[in-house]
Amino acid sequence: MEATELTMAHALEMIDTSHAELLQARARIAELETALGGGFIAPQCFGLTRTEERLVGLMMQLPRVSREQAATALYDDAHRAMVQTTLTIQCFIQKVRVKLKAHGIIVNNIYGAGWAIPAQDKERILAMIEADSVNQHFKQKAAE
Repeated sequence: MEATELTMAHALEMIDTSHAELLQARARIAELETALGGGFIAPQCFGLTRTEERLVGLMMQLPRVSREQAATALYDDAHRAMVQTTLTIQCFIQKVRVKLKAHGIIVNNIYGAGWAIPAQDKERILAMIEADSVNQHFKQKAAE
């Protein structure tokens, strides 16, 4: 009987430890996704795809974004090596440039280092996000 109780107590302790580690891992994943632009929600008027939105989110988080950082944020390990040797990231950057330029926002090329959104344009994007969220709130209230 004692061996069974000890084994059961050990099993319960292992479950508790595993559960705590799982919660820590989920929190860390959420933190990393946010750092990689995963938590960014662009104003609807930009008309960005999910991938473009993640790329803009990454540029909002970092002073500049390299091709490697963009590939890491957008693709899993299996696709990352292939993407870095193609023009895929540049294509996404070009599409984002066109969509943001329509709103007076610039994506600068930093020769040999990547791309960046200037600080004043980041502030404009944040103001647009705030306005978009206020508009969504009022639309919800009107629908109720």
